Amino acid sequence: MHQLDTKNRSLFQPEQIQFKNYSADQISQILAARASVGLADGVASQALIKIIAGQSSDVRQALEILRQSVLKAEQEGSPRVEQRHIHMQTLVPELDERESLILQTVRNGSTEAGTIYDQCCTTQQMSYSTFYRTLQKLKAMQLLDIQQVGKQQGRTSTVTLRQ
Repeated sequence: MHQLDTKNRSLFQPEQIQFKNYSADQISQILAARASVGLADGVASQALIKIIAGQSSDVRQALEILRQSVLKAEQEGSPRVEQRHIHMQTLVPELDERESLILQTVRNGSTEAGTIYDQCCTTQQMSYSTFYRTLQKLKAMQLLDIQQVGKQQGRTSTVTLRQ
């Protein structure tokens, strides 16, 4: 190492540079600037951009969330990106088949746990215990809200996507 000249030695002894994370406001400004250049007016609202900016301190991740959300809205034929298009983007790649199935079922409008379970079982067999554990895991991941509701014939759980 000492035999190398200064120029070559610097290649092998790089100095680490620490970059601070961007604030949500800074990420929001960056996303808004990119959206104004790359998207038609009204496709991504300022409120939506703030939601995405609040999900990450990494600009690359926030840009990817925005990109995937726009693609999802486009696939659905939606003229603008809505919160439902961005809500799960950061965690979806980490979900297994059962978790994805439950989220998709809830997203399609089912809200009572029993109904969600019945619809999921038409696609994939699972016990109610497994279903319930998966619901609790999705709740812990902050993807779902679960609320106990009393009915005339007992109790049930209402499941909704987290806002």
